Amino acid sequence: MGRIVIVYHEPGDPASVKLVEDLASRLEDRLGVRVVTVQMKDVESRGAKAFNSGDTVVSLLPARGGHLHTVAEAAKRAGAKHVGPIPPSLTARL
Repeated sequence: MGRIVIVYHEPGDPASVKLVEDLASRLEDRLGVRVVTVQMKDVESRGAKAFNSGDTVVSLLPARGGHLHTVAEAAKRAGAKHVGPIPPSLTARL
C-alpha cells in the first residue's frame, strides 16, 4: 500500500497547520501506514506531481467545489486514488 495523503488549505495560522500535522501523525500511528500532508496550493502549482502512483488521497476540504475537483484530477493523473473528503465526524473523533 502507498501513502495516505491529506490535502488541506493553508489556514494562515501556524497552530492550525500543527493540528493537521498532528491528525496525520495520529492516523499514521493507528493505521500503521505513512501519512503525509499536502497543502492545496501545492496541488494547484504542482498538479499530479504532488502525489505518487499508489497513494490514497483524502481531502480535508469542503465537500463541494473546484478544489475538490482539482485534487481528484491531479490524483487520477498521478495514478493515485482520491477517496474524497474526510467527514468532519471522523476528524472530531481522532
